[in-house]
This record gives sequence, structure tokens and C-alpha cells, in this order.
Amino acid sequence: MADKEELLDVLTPAGLRSGLIRPKKQAHQEGLWHATVHLWVCDPQLGLLCQKRAEDKQMNPGLWDFSAAGHIGAGEFLLEAAVRELEEETALSVEQSELRYLGVHVSENHYPPNLIDREYNQIFGYSGKIDFGTLVPQKEEVSELRFVRPKQLLSEWQEQPNCWVSHHPNYYKKLYRFANRCEAL
Repeated sequence: MADKEELLDVLTPAGLRSGLIRPKKQAHQEGLWHATVHLWVCDPQLGLLCQKRAEDKQMNPGLWDFSAAGHIGAGEFLLEAAVRELEEETALSVEQSELRYLGVHVSENHYPPNLIDREYNQIFGYSGKIDFGTLVPQKEEVSELRFVRPKQLLSEWQEQPNCWVSHHPNYYKKLYRFANRCEAL
């Protein structure tokens, strides 16, 4: 769906629905608060699923990020959006009941020339056996998929931070704990 057509529920600064609906492009231009889903996918044998963002993305092009993420459409339910985004970006199909809610992360980022991205990131985790051969990156969003073990992930964040989407340190800490717990299963 094109940016100008994708409609979002505008949130208050406290994260509550304001009753307003705006196109995603307008939300980013005006710095309106809105909701997204972030998916952290882990295979106990392979590690955490990571994606490299497509080179032509407006925000964070060509940087590594985690499994899948996307905007929650106007009127869309959280779990519905989570399942949809994961399948769209990776072709991994899961049931809503297989996702575990891990909390919310509030983020505000400014991108040149004049984008303000204010989000309530609703985070979900999935842990299970994944056949890498069945994963397909969505060309418009993702250029590459790979699995990374927690220790390798930590090393890459420290040695090559400019290769990764910049998230708040607390976000990284939660993600690292999730990946470690998954690997221990």
C-alpha cells in the first residue's frame, strides 16, 4: 500500500487513541504520535532473525534491524497487525496465539530533511523452529534476512553500530535478553 493511502490512528502523547485518522505520510511530516508493531523472531538453534532494510527506504535505508516491524493501520488490532507484518516482510506465517506480548517502547526520531517519527512500538516475540528456506524478504521493505546468535549480535552492535538501526539502549537490552532466553530453550 502506498504511503499516501496508508491510514493511521493518531495517538495522544500518552499513547491513547485521539479519534483522529491521518495518512502515514502526514503523521511523519507533522510528528503525530502513532502505533507500530515490532516482531522479534528467534529460532533456538539459529538465533534471532534480522533483516536488512531496503536501500530505497526513506528511513534507515540499508541498515540492519530486527525480524519485522510496521505501522498499525487505522482500526487494526495489534495482533492482527503483528501477524500481517511478519508475513509480509518475511513470509513467515504464525498464529496470533503463538506471539507473546513483550511490552511497549516509546520512540521519537528525526530524519532529514523534515520527518518526525513518533511511535509507540508494541513489541511481540515469537520463538520456534524456522525453516530458513521458506523465508522470503519483501523486496520493497527488506533486502536480506539472516539469523544472528546473541553473542554475535552484541559484538556487531559494539563493533559496527552504524550498520544497525539506532534504537534506544533499553530497546537493545530487552532484545538481547529475549534472544538469550530463546537460545537457552
